[in-house]
Amino acid sequence: MTAAACTAGINTPFGPTLADGSVNPDFVNVNTQVRRRTIEAGTRQSAFTSTLFNIVVGARGAITDNISYEVSGTYGESERIQTQTGFARRSRLDDSLQALPNGTCISGNAGCAPINLFGLEGNLGTQDAIDYVFNLTQQVITRTSIATVNGTVVGDLGFGFSETPIQFAVGGEYRSFEATRNSDSASQTPGAVVGAGGAAPDIAGSYDVYDAFGELSIPIFEGESFAESLTLDLGARYSDYSTAGTKFTWKAGGTWEVIPGLTFRGNYQRSSRAPNIGELFAPVSTGLSNLANDPCQGAAPVGNATLAAVCIAQGAPAGVVNAGTILPPAAGQINITTGGNPNLSTEQANTWTIGTAFQPDAIPGLSVTVDYWNIKVTGAVSSPTVGDAIAACFDNANVANPFCSSQFISRNPSTGGLDGDPSNTKGLILQQSNLGTISTDGVDVSVRYNTDITDNIGLAMSFDGTWTNKNLFQASSTALNRECVGFYSVNCNPQSEFAFSQRTSVTIDEDYTISLRWRYLSGVEQEPQDILDNGQAFIGNSPLFGDVDFTQIPAESYFDLSFQWDVNENVLFTLTAQNILDNQPTVVGSNIGSTAFNSGNIYPSSYDAQGRRYGASVKFKF
Repeated sequence: MTAAACTAGINTPFGPTLADGSVNPDFVNVNTQVRRRTIEAGTRQSAFTSTLFNIVVGARGAITDNISYEVSGTYGESERIQTQTGFARRSRLDDSLQALPNGTCISGNAGCAPINLFGLEGNLGTQDAIDYVFNLTQQVITRTSIATVNGTVVGDLGFGFSETPIQFAVGGEYRSFEATRNSDSASQTPGAVVGAGGAAPDIAGSYDVYDAFGELSIPIFEGESFAESLTLDLGARYSDYSTAGTKFTWKAGGTWEVIPGLTFRGNYQRSSRAPNIGELFAPVSTGLSNLANDPCQGAAPVGNATLAAVCIAQGAPAGVVNAGTILPPAAGQINITTGGNPNLSTEQANTWTIGTAFQPDAIPGLSVTVDYWNIKVTGAVSSPTVGDAIAACFDNANVANPFCSSQFISRNPSTGGLDGDPSNTKGLILQQSNLGTISTDGVDVSVRYNTDITDNIGLAMSFDGTWTNKNLFQASSTALNRECVGFYSVNCNPQSEFAFSQRTSVTIDEDYTISLRWRYLSGVEQEPQDILDNGQAFIGNSPLFGDVDFTQIPAESYFDLSFQWDVNENVLFTLTAQNILDNQPTVVGSNIGSTAFNSGNIYPSSYDAQGRRYGASVKFKF
């Protein structure tokens, strides 16, 4: 477009047609990309209203003197209504951009006023324009239901290898799950709600499962010189899923009480998990994740014919690629396309634990347990991480590499980037599969101590801590076996190596209890592989946050205070004050983690983002 044509287009007092109905030669539609934070419109908010109920009906009784039965049934429903405000509607934004010099919209739609996306901070246009574009609401309603029927027979066989007879439990269970998500038209339409993180298409799915199970507890020795007791525990379960077929799982373990108060225990089990309704039935849709740098951005493909060919094959315009004008992802965000896979099968885990429990007679009220655990999941229901998808292509960038095709990476047909209109830019296509493996191990420590300070004052102290040695995730046999303990990135949500919760409670007259809880998370840092792929995160001075270091999150401690009053056996009154020191989360920027977890420049699902807050409740029992 020439300068003269641009000036004529700006100044024409008509839209596409002139007053006589003929075509306006000065009117031109221009496609361009605008990157702007609309802070003048206020905050974008989501409000959640949840309602649930659950009904339990059961009966139990004796079959013989040493065998009993129990049957039960449950039914529950939940509903969560999400209401969004403060988001721009794309249709109204487009409408308000089609403006005439006299300050009216070409469409003539009621309420439309020209918006000013090119204004400096504080100048987005008139309040009428802001209200027109941003004042609509969106709603998403999610409903779930679960129904179960369970029957068990428990007892002992009347004989065994020691004085205590062999104990058993056998039974069956039926479980039925249903879930739906219903969204309004705008929430379902890709790109219709600007900045909402992708469409929320309707979901409807259900499955059920039949289980048969049995367990044995076999005392081997009791009261022997080498064993106060030795017990073998066995269990098995057969499951028939309507979606994933049949699965047989089992466990074997034992406990050895060497002397009174000192017990060693171990367990090995083969377990499984069937894919849930979302993993099976969620429609394929395009949402958001984070990525600091696009391998095709800027001058990277200029003069590199191989890389340029890959970028073009993924849908980027050749002119944009060769000119080196692909921009970094806007606000560090890219499009990702995900969805359910009805062909998923169950994932399988091999788990073993070994540990000890200690209750010394010399310190009444003290108990200590230490357990090592080791879990390996194969056939894990998962999808590649952002780093996996980028590495699969660009570690061997070549059009012959199938992971470089538009089947796996689809670019913006206008800008060549991985961000933009979700209706034509799929970005990274991350399909659910059973190709993943997870391997993790660590140690759990639990300490309990209870004592009486006076006749009417009691003291209770507890400690529960976990040390995680490793947590490896491999999306497929060709992907990086990624370690996430102690790290965070677009590939790893923050996982502290050590975390614990310690509670100290004082009870007065058995009716009043004051408790102080200490929650601790050890520090984490930027994933080393992410530094190699995207460079080190920002360290320096931020206009908003001052001096920052986005490469690390120090250890965090939170303290919570509560007071409980047992008014009577049917009424319990509770006051709580959480995060009483008002510890604020560490700022790490907006593109260091996946969008689902790295929100508002922090990790709100891992660290307390609400600060000091108070609560009160009354619980009634009838």
